[in-house]
Amino acid sequence: MKSKKLELRGLYDETAGFYDHRYTEIQRQKYSAVIKHLPSRFGRALDVGCGTGLFLDELRRRARFVVGVDISEKMLNVAQGRGSGAGLLLADAESLPFKDQTFDCVISVTLLQNVPSPENAVAEFMRILKNHGLVVYTSLKRKHSAEQMRGWAVGSGLKVEECVEIEDSEDIMCVTRRQS
Repeated sequence: MKSKKLELRGLYDETAGFYDHRYTEIQRQKYSAVIKHLPSRFGRALDVGCGTGLFLDELRRRARFVVGVDISEKMLNVAQGRGSGAGLLLADAESLPFKDQTFDCVISVTLLQNVPSPENAVAEFMRILKNHGLVVYTSLKRKHSAEQMRGWAVGSGLKVEECVEIEDSEDIMCVTRRQS
């Protein structure tokens, strides 16, 4: 694993115990924006960079099957303690351990600013997405522009439905779909 990824894993392992105390409200605001784009019911959902699992309960209410992946084992331990019933897996967003076209919906909130090649992560989201599936991802607007985020989607073959700043938030959100 690259040194940046090891460094990132260490940082999130260190903050896992107090992450929710510090970031719950900020993250919930972002999740509220994402939820508006999700269908009320769908099959399989993946939360890439699920962290402490704050969004997994909402996904479980909508999807028949939910998996959360994160690069930090300690964050996943906190997520496990939530008891959402989602499957949890230690994995790298740029190399997801799933077959092509596995998920109906892929969500990634405030992850892409942390990966060395966000365009590779978005390409992975596309690879594991079923035809006509939905991908919603966000990144910090101080790190990436809407145009960059739109470019990653288009470059991977996703159709961009919307790419906007989340109101009163530090993030930009892209809502995309796989056409075929």
